Amino acid sequence: MSRLISEQIEFFREQIVNRRFSDKTIRILELVVSTTDVQSLIYSRSVLRDLLRSEGKRVLQELSGKDAYHKLFVVDFFVRAFALVGDVESCLALKYEALSLREHESPSDYSMRVLCEEWITFSEDLLENGHYSIALKGLKNALFSIECGNSPASHSDALMITKVKGLKRRAEELVSPHSVQAKASNSQKRKVISLEQNENAQLRSSCPLPPASMVFRNGLRMRNSCRLRSIQEMVHRIG
Repeated sequence: MSRLISEQIEFFREQIVNRRFSDKTIRILELVVSTTDVQSLIYSRSVLRDLLRSEGKRVLQELSGKDAYHKLFVVDFFVRAFALVGDVESCLALKYEALSLREHESPSDYSMRVLCEEWITFSEDLLENGHYSIALKGLKNALFSIECGNSPASHSDALMITKVKGLKRRAEELVSPHSVQAKASNSQKRKVISLEQNENAQLRSSCPLPPASMVFRNGLRMRNSCRLRSIQEMVHRIG
């Protein structure tokens, strides 16, 4: 990795450590990941992902006493940063955190309302990346949003409901007890549940994640365990 990239990464790290979550800091990150050298890009993204994950946990813990607008500002910064370094799972986890926070605050602050279109777009991203159970939650929220009038009433509401129900059926099929994914999940559930409980207890006592992110990451650990189990069974059959 070139000296210039190393200096840029260090400059970005200083901005994060000093809690400067501005567009300027994002532009620094954009500059780092804009290199055309493949090896430097792979290395720098790996370093930056580790940095964002470690500092992100500290920052999210510090937000516990802040108001909702400040929390959303910081979470949005990390969503953008994780997207730039190619950490899709962390990006989606924090998007879920932001949407859940807005949903929680919306009864007392109408400007925080989450539109149906936002839940749909987010759920489509989740389905594409294999997070079926969380996608189902998002689609249920999308339907609830339409029913409660959080989305502006228009002639397209019927088409929107049809689209959401179609995506919801797809998500339900993917998480049903008869699907391949669900069968693998059931076979692994007993093996991972105690580990998840221990990890959750440690996170709560030391460096807790926000509730929505915890739900998302628990589902992610289960999905990854299922994938590993499926691969192991396939290798066993081939052997």
